[in-house]
Amino acid sequence: MDEKKLDNYLETVYARADWDMIPDYMIDGVKNWIENGWEPGSFLKAILERRIWDAVWNADHYNEQNIAKWVKFCEWYLPPNCQGSEENVRDWKAMGGYRRAKASSYIDS
Repeated sequence: MDEKKLDNYLETVYARADWDMIPDYMIDGVKNWIENGWEPGSFLKAILERRIWDAVWNADHYNEQNIAKWVKFCEWYLPPNCQGSEENVRDWKAMGGYRRAKASSYIDS
């Protein structure tokens, strides 16, 4: 997939997301995860893997109070292949997110 097509796809993904559901200081981490598969912090990783117990224990005060918003945000707006289970998260990280060529198979042409 060429860079322009990927940029357009990511722009569409990001435009439909309700970023007000998560704190501003977490947005870059989410985008870096989607695009590059960069290792998220312990809270975000637990949310992505649906380990809610661990997410609560690793959350700061704001995120602890908004776990339900995080779960909904991930389900409604994040690509399914980058979240939902420990296996998906492990594979997404190994793949390097959408910015690596192998990820192009996840995007509809």
